[in-house]
Amino acid sequence: MPEVLYKHVIGVKCRVIPALPGSCRMENQLWRKVKGSTGEDLYVIQELDEAQLKEDLKTLRNLGIDSLAVVLAHSYTLVNSFDQTKTFLLVKNDF
Repeated sequence: MPEVLYKHVIGVKCRVIPALPGSCRMENQLWRKVKGSTGEDLYVIQELDEAQLKEDLKTLRNLGIDSLAVVLAHSYTLVNSFDQTKTFLLVKNDF
């Protein structure tokens, strides 16, 4: 069995769900509706919490971690979310 490659995991507070007319009963007028890269409608039900992410990254730095991997579920459909997270990590937090 291979050795585990990670020591810590943080969950980024940002959630996007597909808008499924007729079958999605989770519609909420407060959610921002966006177009995915493949043309489907999506709801951003929780915006990226940059303040929390910044605190989590500081904690990782304080633990001596200076490299990380980012996994965004369904990032293929909302490229802006991936780009926003990447920019936040590289430019604003020097990772």
